Amino acid sequence: MESDPKERLAKIFPSQEPDEEVIFFLRKHWFLFLIVFLIILGMLFVPAIFIIISIRLYPGFFTGSVIHFLVIFSSMYLLFLCAASLISFINLYFDIAILTNKRIIDINQKGLFHRVIDELDILHIEDVSSKVTGIFGTFFDFGIVEIQTAGAERNFIFRGVPHPRQIARQIMAQYKKSLESDQTEAMKKIDKAEGLGHRLKPVTKSPISHLIDKDKLELLKQKAKESSQKELSQKGLDGKLKEGQMVDLSGKKALIKFNLPKTHLDETLEILPSLKSPTINELADKNYVAIETVVKKSNLERILPELRGRGATDIIQSDIRIL
Repeated sequence: MESDPKERLAKIFPSQEPDEEVIFFLRKHWFLFLIVFLIILGMLFVPAIFIIISIRLYPGFFTGSVIHFLVIFSSMYLLFLCAASLISFINLYFDIAILTNKRIIDINQKGLFHRVIDELDILHIEDVSSKVTGIFGTFFDFGIVEIQTAGAERNFIFRGVPHPRQIARQIMAQYKKSLESDQTEAMKKIDKAEGLGHRLKPVTKSPISHLIDKDKLELLKQKAKESSQKELSQKGLDGKLKEGQMVDLSGKKALIKFNLPKTHLDETLEILPSLKSPTINELADKNYVAIETVVKKSNLERILPELRGRGATDIIQSDIRIL
């Protein structure tokens, strides 16, 4: 009877939290197992072929004590080969990469009784890249996925993983999802601390509607609206700035400039916010364009890794003031 997949996962990943969802559970590509098998097979047959040829060429040499020596040597060699095969298989089979909705776990098996487990909070990811090299890697689609981390944490490098480009996209997609969720939770905590928890919830009924009649309520709303418009007008923020007046948005918005390969232009514009639309200029290198746009500073942490992931270079950020 086969065991439950969840039970098998619990044995390998015992630190999984109750609310933690496993996105993927990744082992080495099967081609690496095949390489190890072929090497072991070669080590098994090469000495046997050598002994058979030697016996045919020098039949008189293999008599008496020489035969006993060959039996002992062959037994030790086979024992060594079995041990090497077992260790190689265990090292490959238990080298595992796990992505969850909270973190990345890198399990490295080093020998029979030595295992190293590294964990990375998914929000500490700075960039993800994939690389496929060699004839076999290109043909069978396996390679390297490297995760660059923020701060002093080491980079995570997964070697020999199947479909590295797809894996890199999955990691970045989960990073974006977790970042949005984390920002939402942070806003809820801030609103709760400031007594504004109702701001994130749709209000279907005014909390004071049972205390005053509808006419008075509408009058209060109108006065509040006029007061707000008057205050914005005084500050020049009502959309009609007075002549020579300048609005400082450096604390909230930033201007970013960067160069981008044309092949990634359409997908980049989809994730790139701006006040109206980004400015796009041709470069001397026809394969690249220069882009300028205004973004919220709170979105920079999310946008910059995505731009680097799409090949953006020479990224410049500066504060802005609108005249």
